Amino acid sequence: MIPNPIEIVCVHVVQPIIDFLGYLLWDVHFIGFLAGVAILGIILGLILGILSVIWYKSTRDEKTEQSYPEEGVLANGKKDA
Repeated sequence: MIPNPIEIVCVHVVQPIIDFLGYLLWDVHFIGFLAGVAILGIILGLILGILSVIWYKSTRDEKTEQSYPEEGVLANGKKDA
């Protein structure tokens, strides 16, 4: 029988993290627990941020070109006095 992918992720990835955070909370120190949660949040934020940028760039249809206004011309098109 082929194992369920969600079960594999929950049992082999998420559960050890939860067990480790429980160990930090009850057996080590509360500050260690807070540091573990902070590190976990930073790592998840980086991973999800990178995935968001990849998704955003892959779904854009139009190409944008960066242009600089000429010297002496304001953003609204009027000449600088």
